[in-house]
Amino acid sequence: GSVTVYGATGDGVTDAYSYIASALSAASALGCGLVLLPAGRFLNDGGCLSIPEGVTIQGQGKGVTTIVGGTGTYPALDVNGTEVSATLVAVGCDHVTIRDLTIDHQTNGTLANPIAFMPASNTTHDLAGTVCSDVAVIDCELLGHESHQYMILSLRSQRVDIRGNTLDGACVAYSEDQNAIEIFGGYDVTIIGNKVR
Repeated sequence: GSVTVYGATGDGVTDAYSYIASALSAASALGCGLVLLPAGRFLNDGGCLSIPEGVTIQGQGKGVTTIVGGTGTYPALDVNGTEVSATLVAVGCDHVTIRDLTIDHQTNGTLANPIAFMPASNTTHDLAGTVCSDVAVIDCELLGHESHQYMILSLRSQRVDIRGNTLDGACVAYSEDQNAIEIFGGYDVTIIGNKVR
């Protein structure tokens, strides 16, 4: 389950996108359900990383394991019929957990959402499509760029657990439409013990 098995180095310089994507795909295919990111800084210069159904992506702690976003805007990615732009995204999936890591959009000015849970087959980002369920973001640190970002976005997801996270949007003035945690629709949502700047 470790991304290092697939070639990721965590040196902060080498693009780890394809290695992390390969580990996520393998975890889904093998049914192991766990992708581990060890200590290090994993540069994600390739764009959106889609987390398959039933998979947990887990680091070794805030500030210990970091996914560093690439410069500027990610290219849009079609996942399960929905166009997305987020570092870690689940689309129309059940049982997805993201925990114990940092996503850094500040270093390179990444223009994307750090984490998003989106419905499948949702071409207009409205109220259509198959939603995510049983999803969680636990003990993560999200470092945003001063731009239009949803640090954690959940569109109509069900049974959502967001707890123990630290979110810093890096906004120095009220000039950007930025949301730390946006829950748009859905039900059975728990948001507890998060720190927001």
